[in-house]
Amino acid sequence: MKAYALLYASQTNEYSMDTKQTIQQFLENAETITYQDTYKESPYQAIIYAVVEVEEGDEYEALQIIKGCIYTQHVRNYPEACECFLKAAMNNPEENYDMWNRYGAVNTYLDEPKIDIAIESYKKALDIKPNYARGIVNLGIAYQRLNHWKPALRKFIEATLLTDSNHIWDYCTLTIQSSTYHQQVLMAFITEKSSNAIIDYLDQLSE
Repeated sequence: MKAYALLYASQTNEYSMDTKQTIQQFLENAETITYQDTYKESPYQAIIYAVVEVEEGDEYEALQIIKGCIYTQHVRNYPEACECFLKAAMNNPEENYDMWNRYGAVNTYLDEPKIDIAIESYKKALDIKPNYARGIVNLGIAYQRLNHWKPALRKFIEATLLTDSNHIWDYCTLTIQSSTYHQQVLMAFITEKSSNAIIDYLDQLSE
């Protein structure tokens, strides 16, 4: 059942038109979830008001993931989304790196962003999966929002060693531009996309 939830989460990220069908399939295959008979006409509403018999296990976690995505993408109720993703993460806290990452991200969407909680959540995700590029980037963004440019830049550079994405290099450039020191040297490294040189330079600054 979690496969449906992760598929739905991926579809919402990509603005897919198949999300309603995925929800319908999820509900039709659920064994412990009670939902509205009108789910085919109102799948999002059916999920919001769905009830699971036991608040643990695969179906419970999957329901929380889908609810969290709906609250994030469709309803824009970020406090509820935070609660859902936290419940999903806590269902299997030693393995659910993706849910810790989502919980962290949604905390940054709040009217009063909780960046400290976001950082803690991203670190939990990375404790589970150290090479999780999305979590590393999100941690860098959180540091950036606190104007902690050196740890932010280090995280972005770590991510470039895992995936050579232009948008991550854009984060690097913006972070350097927002700092007041070492811009010329660091921008030269950015132009060359020299990840290891930047890490070495940051290490020297920390000594």
